[in-house]
Amino acid sequence: GTAQRPKTTSTSPSRCRMRGRMETVSRGAGRPVRSASCTAAHHRALWAIAFFPDGQRFVTCGEDRAVRIWSLSNLEMEVELWGHKDQVFGVGLSADGSLLATASIDGTAKVWRVAEREVVWTLRGHKRGVLDVVFNADGKTLATCSDDGSVRLWNLATGREVGSWHFGRQTCWAVFSPDGGCLVVVDNSGTATIFDGPLSTLRAR
Repeated sequence: GTAQRPKTTSTSPSRCRMRGRMETVSRGAGRPVRSASCTAAHHRALWAIAFFPDGQRFVTCGEDRAVRIWSLSNLEMEVELWGHKDQVFGVGLSADGSLLATASIDGTAKVWRVAEREVVWTLRGHKRGVLDVVFNADGKTLATCSDDGSVRLWNLATGREVGSWHFGRQTCWAVFSPDGGCLVVVDNSGTATIFDGPLSTLRAR
């Protein structure tokens, strides 16, 4: 069947749960070359994962509300971040890896400064859980998708909302084009909506 984002409830959503082991597989080998226990990493479901731009670290988030940064070389946890009040569904990284964004069922997105391990902004505005976060290429704008049926744009210099669109249905994922001039949003009806133009004047095709 088709993959579905978790429903924003306080109980455990029904979907594939990544638990037990994390493994790295060398290209062409077809078998794991390193593995490590994931049980102590996320005590419940793991919802999302993203690589840092340098390819040497990755970040995970999960049902246990934790956000963790890992070394790819030894699969050791380097950083643990806490701040959300409920499950963390999505993670995103700026192009230079200095900023990390997290999306949570608690209705907020947070922007973290990775080096200092501190929250820069807590973004409030969605009426239900936030499902995805994505940085524009220049790192100045963040898009958030929510179970409330909206997509919102945020200015990361001020932490203020600078635009929003309401679909009337759950918006699941979003992605910016490499040049930042296009935003594609996917919702749970199976529709992909493309917005293009300057961020201040984005219009749907």
